[in-house]
Amino acid sequence: LQPRSSMIRDLEPTYREVLFSALVALWFAMGMGALPGSEDWINTIGLVAFSIVLVWAAYRQMKLNVASLWTPIMWYRVALLSYYAIGSLVPIWTNADTQELMQGFYSYFPYEIVKLNLLITTFNLVFLATVKILFIVISNKSIMKPFIDRKLISPSNFNMITFGSICLIVGSAVNYLIIFPQVVGWINLSFFSTLANLSVLSWLGYFMVIFWGLENKRREFIIWPIALALGESAIGFFAMSKSVMLMPLVMVGIAFIYHRRSLFRISLLAGSFVTLFMFLAPIITHVRDMNGKYYDSAVTAKDIPGLYLSYFTTGRESDQYADVETGWMRLSFVNAGTFVINQYDH
Repeated sequence: LQPRSSMIRDLEPTYREVLFSALVALWFAMGMGALPGSEDWINTIGLVAFSIVLVWAAYRQMKLNVASLWTPIMWYRVALLSYYAIGSLVPIWTNADTQELMQGFYSYFPYEIVKLNLLITTFNLVFLATVKILFIVISNKSIMKPFIDRKLISPSNFNMITFGSICLIVGSAVNYLIIFPQVVGWINLSFFSTLANLSVLSWLGYFMVIFWGLENKRREFIIWPIALALGESAIGFFAMSKSVMLMPLVMVGIAFIYHRRSLFRISLLAGSFVTLFMFLAPIITHVRDMNGKYYDSAVTAKDIPGLYLSYFTTGRESDQYADVETGWMRLSFVNAGTFVINQYDH
């Protein structure tokens, strides 16, 4: 692998991305001196522009090389988009109950949100500029001459289907032979948490086996991993865990995107994930609360479906936070961010 191979070159931020990021940061810098009462629109316009830049950069990177999906800079953009672009819009445009609950931690003012957004976008600008400079240095042949003939990455001794199958078998064995029996109360292992960590191997297995099946037109290597993924999501239902319910399905979706990437497929996966997350967030919160309140966090498997059902019957009526948009609220760190800035300033 040469230092300037296609894979590495495709990760390089463009001058356009750096420029647009600078303009967004400049927008918030100018907003610091704006008229009182205009902060909401300053934040909204700036954050929408910030979101567009992040989405465009992430999509461009995946379009150039789908393998960049596994690189940190891709998920850096996704995290910024989720928590500091969309998340920072939450306290501006959600309902009054959500805003009141968020301000229960720290009662921020609109101009403090502008200051937080200025800090975040400035950090993003500095980060992208630094990465761009590093790529310019890498492209300098005199600097990189000692590395030109060095073999940086060796081929793996495992092919994809072998390694993916091993991950899937180990992860699924942990899911169905340890985690599920533990969740429903059939066994009680004192070292359960240690073994449970191995279950995430199944997520990698879903991706690798399904992708191999799609590439080689082997239907059986597509169907049975999907069946195992649905089963793991069912385990997440009894474990009252959003991540266990959603991540297997996400990895299945990524395999299909990896096989044939398109804007439609990426949008469909992202939209489905966000919709499911927003739907499940308040339900899981309610179920966990009921489990702690009435069952001392030791509900039996046969009673768990009833807890889910109670959310749609009497749960919302008796829940004082029923009108709080918890799914959106969990994306926002505005109250924590503005609190830290306030403490630093004083």
